[in-house]
Amino acid sequence: MRVFETVAEAFESGKRCFDEMMAEPDIPVFTAGAEYGSSGCPGEFRSRIAFGDNLEYMAALIRNEQMSGKVQLIYVDPPFFSSGKYQASIRLDSEVLGKSELIKAGAYDDCWGGDMSRYIEMLTSRLFMMKELLAENGCIWVHLDWHVVHYVKVILDEIFGADNFVNEIIWTYKSGGSSRRSFAKKHDTLLVYGKSREYYFDPLKEKSYNRDYKPYRFRGVEEFCDEKGWYTMVNMKDVWNIDMVGRTSSERNGYATQKPEKLMERIVESCSREGDICADFFAGSGTLGTVCDKLGRKWIMCDAGKLSAACQISRMGAQSSDFVFSYSDDTGLQGVGSAGNGEIEAVLEGVQVDLAVGQGVVGGDVVGELHDLQVNAFFFQGFLSRGPQIFVDGADHAQFHGGGLTGAGGGVVGCVGVGV
Repeated sequence: MRVFETVAEAFESGKRCFDEMMAEPDIPVFTAGAEYGSSGCPGEFRSRIAFGDNLEYMAALIRNEQMSGKVQLIYVDPPFFSSGKYQASIRLDSEVLGKSELIKAGAYDDCWGGDMSRYIEMLTSRLFMMKELLAENGCIWVHLDWHVVHYVKVILDEIFGADNFVNEIIWTYKSGGSSRRSFAKKHDTLLVYGKSREYYFDPLKEKSYNRDYKPYRFRGVEEFCDEKGWYTMVNMKDVWNIDMVGRTSSERNGYATQKPEKLMERIVESCSREGDICADFFAGSGTLGTVCDKLGRKWIMCDAGKLSAACQISRMGAQSSDFVFSYSDDTGLQGVGSAGNGEIEAVLEGVQVDLAVGQGVVGGDVVGELHDLQVNAFFFQGFLSRGPQIFVDGADHAQFHGGGLTGAGGGVVGCVGVGV
């Protein structure tokens, strides 16, 4: 089958998926598991983190919470159809054993078996949902790279209308590898659309240096000078040179595809105002919520990844943010509760971590090495002051029990924390 036909059929299949979801008599319920911060004023929208399928969650927002047309800005950083598997770096932190080396844990899988139709169908159904949520004067930003951005551009033209295209932003950076068979691929593409031609947009400014860095002295043109030379302030251009989150960056949290706050700040500031609701339905490490909170916006984040949910709770808790955490019954999340001091307790099962280093501790005594142990259960405990810790006992099931964990045999195991 030719590529054009594949994309067209996948688009139609994705549209049917959207229609069927919206026609379902029973929309999946997302249970409010915990509240962080103050409850705010009665009836006031509260920011939120949702753990589960984003298609189901968006349908729940539309049908159960009447959120159609309420979201001013949607930014999404979906999988890139890269055929890669992505990880997060975590570190064991034990009072008895000290800190381990970094351990890699699976964050998400971008492998589609080479079947682009599955990918296009998945994204199409979700883009239709996002259009329904978007305010009439709102904008959507879709963040991709060279793998499929050219196909998704056509899909966005079909869903939002080619006349509502606003910008193609090129984010260029230094990180990444290179090849002897091509020029180094050092940029991502962000496609920007308004829901209508009446979209809100505040053009940001940037420095434009004069030729030879000397003053022009044009009448009516305001010029400035810094250590580099003379410049004017102009509307920001569509090529953005922003460094990726480096290994030594203070905002780095170990999530493989974490996006820099500087990038998100430009997006949020240009297309929303204080008090507006912004959303990211492939939220990953939680950069959108982090930036929105600092800039006075409300936010919605959703992801189906366990480590993503933990990472988001950690980042927002560290900022003492006000938000609600909810989850789908299909996620297997258990034992979620909210305590008066802002704690959240949750068991997230199924996360695979290779414990290349570390030792089991029972009653403070070392009982054996845990080389190459596949741990299938984590206990996440979030605190507003210091974010979540992950406690592991190496058993098939782990649960919080006083100051430690109980394994399958019921013995209390010393807490080994993992900072995400």
